[in-house]
Amino acid sequence: MYNIHKINKKRDIKKIIKLYTVNDMTLSQIGIIFSENHKLIARILRRNGITVYRKNISSKRENKLKYIIGNLKYNVDIEWLASFKDIEKIIFLNRARKTMFRYIPTGKLTTEFYISYIEKFYYDKKFNYLYKKWISSGDRWIKPSLDHKIPLSKGGTNDLKNIRFISWFENRAKYNMDYREWENIKKRIHEYF
Repeated sequence: MYNIHKINKKRDIKKIIKLYTVNDMTLSQIGIIFSENHKLIARILRRNGITVYRKNISSKRENKLKYIIGNLKYNVDIEWLASFKDIEKIIFLNRARKTMFRYIPTGKLTTEFYISYIEKFYYDKKFNYLYKKWISSGDRWIKPSLDHKIPLSKGGTNDLKNIRFISWFENRAKYNMDYREWENIKKRIHEYF
């Protein structure tokens, strides 16, 4: 029987990733092969940057689309969603949205807002730069993070004009400064280097 220490071998992790992404095996099926719980398999996949789906959904594009539609509280058309080539990017944008807007009453987040959000950031140059850099490097410090240009604590809103993506590290350092204050601090720091 595999334990967490044995399953951390690179060879086994690569095999788990391949079984899940290439062979479209479910977590339970992989768990049987390694004599492990499907939850451990899911943790290993997530640690290695693989998106994990519930209810035996494989990693095929059509199933990912159905998964997204099934978990949205918005009335969006699957054809509209399918028009985006990079479904993993859509999944990332959905997760970022859920994190950012978790305290807003559901009724205030409309389908129109959701569509505008996806269309804005899917093509946004800064977001795509950070996203590609994060995906290629796996560096958690540069993971794209939603930010309010003017923080809510200083009168900012959840309007799309007030929202942007910056790196996770920069977002933590910026804290509750507005974007003008933050840009001035960055300029002063760069003067010293």
